[in-house]
Amino acid sequence: MPQAGLNGRAYPIGMDVRLRRFLLGSLLLLACAGISKAVISLPQAQEFSAFRTSPVSGARRPLGLPDAALMARARSSAQLAFQTGDARMDAFTQDVIAELSRCPTGRMLLTDILDEAALRGVRIQVKPMEVDGTFIKEEDGVEFLETSQPGKEDFSEWTYSYNAGFSRMSDPELALQSAAAAAAHGLQHMLYYLRASRELKGWEAVLYQDQGTEQSATLCSALVAMELFRPAGPAYPRGVPHPMSVGARPGHPTMMVLEARKLMADPESYWPQVKVWLPAFALGSTAQERRDPIRAYEKRLRILEEHRAKLRRTQPAALSDLDQALAQVRGRLASMRAAQARPFFHPFGSRRLSRLRQAVQDPVFQSFHQEMIAEPLEHLLSFRGR
Repeated sequence: MPQAGLNGRAYPIGMDVRLRRFLLGSLLLLACAGISKAVISLPQAQEFSAFRTSPVSGARRPLGLPDAALMARARSSAQLAFQTGDARMDAFTQDVIAELSRCPTGRMLLTDILDEAALRGVRIQVKPMEVDGTFIKEEDGVEFLETSQPGKEDFSEWTYSYNAGFSRMSDPELALQSAAAAAAHGLQHMLYYLRASRELKGWEAVLYQDQGTEQSATLCSALVAMELFRPAGPAYPRGVPHPMSVGARPGHPTMMVLEARKLMADPESYWPQVKVWLPAFALGSTAQERRDPIRAYEKRLRILEEHRAKLRRTQPAALSDLDQALAQVRGRLASMRAAQARPFFHPFGSRRLSRLRQAVQDPVFQSFHQEMIAEPLEHLLSFRGR
C-alpha cells in the first residue's frame, strides 16, 4: 500500500509495488512488439572487482531485478538499522535503501557494507537529519535539493544521516533517486574506512591524508546516479520502466547525474577541484601526488591562493572555509620541508613523508586503490554519452 510522505504525496513502500510495476511494464513492452514467445534477458552492467566478491561469502552478486533477498537481509540484520520511531521517515529511509538495491552498484555496496560491518562487529544506523539552509528548487522542470550537506557520516557512532529535505520533494521517484545517490556517497565512505582499517594496517599516516576515500565515495554516488537514470529515446520508451535504469522520468537527470557527467567529461581536471570544496579535503593526496608530496603541496598552495583571490572579489563571505584550508596546507607543507631538511629533528614528520612515498610502490596499497578507484572510474566512463 502507498504511504503518504511528509509532503502529503503518496509513494510506494517496499519492493512489491516496484516489482509489479517493472513486470507490468515489461509485459506491455513485449505485447506492443508483437512477441508471443520471448525470454527477457536483463542487460548486464560491467562488474568490477571492488564489489565483485564478499569478504565473508565470496559470492557473486546477481544483477538486474530489485533484490528482495538483500532487502530482507538488511531489515533483519544486526549490522544495519533504519528505525527511529518516526513511521513516516522510517518508511522513506527504507525506500531509499530499497532504491539502492535496485541498481547493480547499490546492491554491491549494501552487500559489502553488511559483510564488513559484521567483520568489524559494528551496527550502522541510517537516519534523516534536518539541515539549516536547505531549499527545494527547480531547474528546467526538474527538482533538486540546494543544500550544503546532502548527508554526513559519524564514525564514532557509525551513523549515516541523510538530508530530510529529500523526503519533501514533490516528485517521489526523483526524491528517491537523489537520496539514494547521496546515501551511496556516505555509505561508501564507511565501506572505504572499514576495508582500509582491515586491509591496510600500518598505513594510517597515509590514509590520514588520502584523497582516495573522497574519490571512491564520489565514484560510487556517480555510478548509482547513472544506473538509476533513464535517458529518453527509442531504447527507453516513456512510461515503460527499464530493468537497469529505473527512473520514472526519462530524459530528466537528477543533479547527481549532472555532476557525474562533469566527472566523466574530464576526470583529471575534476579531482583537483575537490580539494577546494571544503577544508577537510585540502590535505587529500592522490597516488600520483605521493610520488613527490612536497611539490604536490606547493602546487596545492598556489591553487588555493589563486582561488582565494577570486573569491575575495566575488564571494567574500565564503573566505572562512578557504582560509582554514590554506592554514592546513601551509602547516603541512612547512612540516614536510622541515622533515626533509632535518629528518633527525623531525622523526614523526620524516616517517610520514617516507610512508607517503612508499605507498606508491606498495602492492597491497596499489591493489586497494585499483579496486576502490581505478576500476569504478573505468566502469563509470562506460556511461559517457548518456
